Amino acid sequence: MSVPTPSMSVSAVVFDEYRNSMRNYLTTFELPEFARLNRDKCDGLFYLVFRDKQIRFGAIVGVKAGVAKLPYSAPFSALTGYRDDLKLSSYRNAVDAFVEYCRQKELSEIEITLPPLVYNPHGLSMQLMALQEAGFRIFRQDINFHFPLNTFDADYRNRLSSRARQKLKSAISKGMKLVACVDDDGRRKAYEVIRENRQAHGYPLHMTLTALRQTGAVVSIDYFLVSTPTCEAVAAAICYQVSADSVQVIYWGDLPDDETPGTMNYLAWALFAYYAERKFRFVDTGPASENGLSNPGLCDFKQSVGCVCTPKFGLKLNLS
Repeated sequence: MSVPTPSMSVSAVVFDEYRNSMRNYLTTFELPEFARLNRDKCDGLFYLVFRDKQIRFGAIVGVKAGVAKLPYSAPFSALTGYRDDLKLSSYRNAVDAFVEYCRQKELSEIEITLPPLVYNPHGLSMQLMALQEAGFRIFRQDINFHFPLNTFDADYRNRLSSRARQKLKSAISKGMKLVACVDDDGRRKAYEVIRENRQAHGYPLHMTLTALRQTGAVVSIDYFLVSTPTCEAVAAAICYQVSADSVQVIYWGDLPDDETPGTMNYLAWALFAYYAERKFRFVDTGPASENGLSNPGLCDFKQSVGCVCTPKFGLKLNLS
């Protein structure tokens, strides 16, 4: 089905056509392979291609209970721009075409959660403007932290507060080491540390180890342990390589009974060093808020290890 507008059309295509048509994905969450992996988490799945005289955008949309969701099973997503130099008018035409397509499908609402602006300040700002001009309202604004790896240098420790610097110094003096897990046994141990940490804090653990392994067929996933001379694992991290130059910390944490000061400070420092050496642009350490409500302690910690923040917007449009 193709829905015309004066200047752009949107068509639903099959998986293979979408994969062969699109390029320039902002993150791996926009990949058709990632969408197909999570197909059972929505009622319907649409691979949409936007055209005027040529392809301009793509979008993978899941439908849940009559609501079009972008994303439907990921932290964020966006219209996939076929090129980097698309104009604001192209974004506006694509949004208008998308809204009309959803109306003809008799959907009740559209819900979009955009990536934090750090991923593409120019393109995401234009997309945000186009959505708002089409009547979308911001219903949720979260605060998302990242560490810009071009600031990780010999002076990193000196820029920390005296308290954070002392915690890191103490952890290093205990002989802590970051270990990249290269086999299933190591990955399982990292997952168990995360499970214990989240259970102790009352946080949900949305993904099983099996689900992570399945996702690893589509997204490159790094697993890490922090060891000491007397303990094989006191902390762990699981990170997605979400683009060619960025990684996202999906889970990290220390063991509930770990009494070593500065373990998490060390883990942050060691991760930054690991990815800086591999020439990544930034480490996305994730939000420090939920549904628009900040977690002051988490904000303070992420800021204390050198992270900076950008907003992550959730937008809705009622179609009824």
